[in-house]
Amino acid sequence: MMKSGIIGTIWAIFYLALCVKSLSGENSTKKKKKLYLAGFYTYSDRLDATGMIPAVELAVEHVNNDSEILSGYELGVIWKNSELSYLTSSPSLSERTRFPYFFRTFWSEAFLNPARIWLMEHFGWQRVATLSENEGLFTSSNREFLELVTNKNYTADVTAIYDKVVSDLHIENIKKNDMRIIFSDSYAGAARELFCKAYHAGLYGRGYVWILPGWFSNNWYEGTTERCPNGEIETAAKESMYITMEVEKSNDNQNEKIVSGIKVSEFDGLLREKTREIEHWPNQTLNFTFSNLEGFGYDALWAAALSLDDVAKKGTNLEDFHYTDFDTRNRIYNALSTVRFSGVTGNVSFEAGDRIGRIRIQQLQGNEKKLIVTLDTMDDGSLVPKFSGNEFTWPDGVVPLDRTPAIEEGVSVGAFLFMVIPAAIGLVLAVGFLIFNIVARNHRFVKLSSPRLNNLIIIGTILIFISIFIIGTEISGSGGRKFSAFCMTRIWLIAVGFVLSFGGFFSKTWRVYKITSYTKVKSEKLKDRALFVRVGVLLLLECIILMAWQLIDPLQYDRLDLDFGHYVVTCKCKFFSAWTGFMMAYNGIILIFGVFLAWRTKNVTIAALNDSRLIGVCIYNTTILCVVAIGVSFAVPDQPAFSYLFTSSIMNFCAIFTLITIFLPKVVFVIKFPHAGRQECMRITPQVTPDTSGNNHEGAPAKAEEGQPRRKSIVVTLRRHWAIFVGFDKNGALQEGAPAKEISISSPSAMSVNTTALVL
Repeated sequence: MMKSGIIGTIWAIFYLALCVKSLSGENSTKKKKKLYLAGFYTYSDRLDATGMIPAVELAVEHVNNDSEILSGYELGVIWKNSELSYLTSSPSLSERTRFPYFFRTFWSEAFLNPARIWLMEHFGWQRVATLSENEGLFTSSNREFLELVTNKNYTADVTAIYDKVVSDLHIENIKKNDMRIIFSDSYAGAARELFCKAYHAGLYGRGYVWILPGWFSNNWYEGTTERCPNGEIETAAKESMYITMEVEKSNDNQNEKIVSGIKVSEFDGLLREKTREIEHWPNQTLNFTFSNLEGFGYDALWAAALSLDDVAKKGTNLEDFHYTDFDTRNRIYNALSTVRFSGVTGNVSFEAGDRIGRIRIQQLQGNEKKLIVTLDTMDDGSLVPKFSGNEFTWPDGVVPLDRTPAIEEGVSVGAFLFMVIPAAIGLVLAVGFLIFNIVARNHRFVKLSSPRLNNLIIIGTILIFISIFIIGTEISGSGGRKFSAFCMTRIWLIAVGFVLSFGGFFSKTWRVYKITSYTKVKSEKLKDRALFVRVGVLLLLECIILMAWQLIDPLQYDRLDLDFGHYVVTCKCKFFSAWTGFMMAYNGIILIFGVFLAWRTKNVTIAALNDSRLIGVCIYNTTILCVVAIGVSFAVPDQPAFSYLFTSSIMNFCAIFTLITIFLPKVVFVIKFPHAGRQECMRITPQVTPDTSGNNHEGAPAKAEEGQPRRKSIVVTLRRHWAIFVGFDKNGALQEGAPAKEISISSPSAMSVNTTALVL
């Protein structure tokens, strides 16, 4: 049985005869001189080309019967079995520097390469993979194809040459690099192994296009392999609806008369008759095998005869030719280069020794290959398509792309609105509290809580809310440079907002801590200016870190590719982990110190300092939630929607909780007591105030139960002296006109602290 790769292996037999031919003349009394060509054919286990002999002998008969062709000569062929024909359709034989006088009527495999480029342009594919069996027939063609791909500024991201069976590594590279358009050059046996592995790797069906040689038999995929014994190869082939390319091997017009005067439709019958005739030759032992390619042998003989006839008619005696006769050689070469005729295989002409012809592009649709388009090659090398009326069809009705569509895994509109709406509410709330804080700054209750520091806290939360808008905004389509600017903007907003808010907390809590702490006797003026300096120092250090980050190693646009074309847009720099670690360490120290101060002042319940305990609650919540948010954001960098929802929820909660906790009581108080005096503003939360007589003061709860030790705390002592300081007597009654500015707080152990507090 003839090998499935016969197309690529038999066509040197006549062209070798033209290149290293044996022409001999005989001086005889006959009118015609004998003119012999050498014919080589392959007859082996790999390839049986014996069917060429009857086809060529039929052509010899037709040439000799034509009185206008090689008049005065009788053409003959001397046959010789040869193993030199396997490279006949190899593109390497087209190299004119190595084979300057080589011609062939069968096309080089490289002849299909322009058609491959045409197919890529037709569908807009710019990225392909190539797989070639390690045969000169395929590797040379593949090399030329890759050159064309490069010249077109396309890319072949995966190229592989393999022996008989493609390796698992090559299949893995195709899948890993998301290659969707795959050109394969091989014999049918290697193609079966390839599609078996493609089946198990899922590289078939929807989204994949395989382009194969068109000269495989129609049922090539019905074979089995050890790994695919149950029709897996056929499944992969049919569901991929693969495309084939081949040069047209027959004349479409069966009624057309060709160069010999016969009709195309008559060729097969005449070939069979010639075969029966040859079978009766003396000493004939060959069993002729046919491949439906015999027409190329017939046309090859006619190409040789017409070129020799042209040379003879120009006055050259062909019988005098010898291998050092360069003049005759060049004439034969020029004649072959210009020969044109209609043959069994279509129109025959040559370009640099290679046959020019028509390319057929077909697609497997169901169980049948359907002709989609033919491409005619013009003299200038351009291709003119002629569509048959059949359309390309695809498994899902959509033309496959050369890669999985790039889909950005960003924040959906729903998730964005889900976070932005609370942020917008918080922003309105913050602006409202800021306006309130400015308008009511002279109200005694607001004034006692340091409204300027409150403004810093509000501004910090506003920056946090703005950062939520920016983080969730879809900006990936605006380009890398603009996105990179947003990267650092986000960091600046969050960092500065954090320092302003917690710097204000820190300063307010620090003031309470200094008033209530037991130290050696000293006096300290705690003005707002001193507290602002502390906040300024924290902010300056934060800005120094941020500026160094931005100047040395700024965040840039980066794309993190996920599986199958999905990707996320991220901000990244060379030392991202180091910078974020440094920022976390610095801000962590602020948080830890704030937690320490909040803990030390947790028992303060003085009305004038009524937000000190609330500040502690805010610091506790923020510390715990920030640690969780940072951990989550680092754990899921490839899930931006989840990360955004989680971190933005925490930011919204902390900022809104802070605003409501710190400022809502002030708003309620001012509305309830718009003209509050000292008594209302300096109201002390009722606590146990035991005296030495065992009687409780007015408003105090019952004295301690029998047997329990009597206790005095710093808070009780501080409350008593603070009341005296702001104008109350020791029983809690308001004294007229005593705006003291300095107090002396005595502890139960006789240790005293003299602290001057500026109350605005």
